[in-house]
Amino acid sequence: YVYCRDSSYMKKTDIETAGPFLQRAHILAACRGGKRDRMEIAERADCSRATVYRATSDFEEQGLIEHTPKGYRLTGFGETVLVQAEQFQTGVDAAQHLESLLKHVDTPAFIENIHLFTDATVIEADPSAPYIIEQEIEAIISETEEYMTGITRGFGSPNVMETTYERILDGVE
Repeated sequence: YVYCRDSSYMKKTDIETAGPFLQRAHILAACRGGKRDRMEIAERADCSRATVYRATSDFEEQGLIEHTPKGYRLTGFGETVLVQAEQFQTGVDAAQHLESLLKHVDTPAFIENIHLFTDATVIEADPSAPYIIEQEIEAIISETEEYMTGITRGFGSPNVMETTYERILDGVE
């Protein structure tokens, strides 16, 4: 058993079921937006018709899609499960992207909001260029036009703090 935060338990079989599903989520995504036949699903998902045949049969049995005279379409349940799978994948991608940072920062608030940092720029210290981090941060902040989300131990230099303040005054969220 794996202990979950909501005090429920996930059985090993649930985890074993989730892995193959996540590997085939792109096939489910190919059903989004209309009724599609298996050949169109295979093209959209970039996989073989045999793979699509097995996946659509399984998905239909699980209630994720339904077969109509014009093809397969997502059910409400299927759309919900797909959205959750995509969010999960986004979180995994963010964790992989931020792996070097996560070795040093593991606060619950950061981990719970990891999806906000999927496009983050990770800047690592370089002993041969002691000001590289501040220079990179200042450049990123000065080019930001809409919003910024960040994590830092401190502003370090007055230049970075001033640039950040100016961007906020200019309406950057």
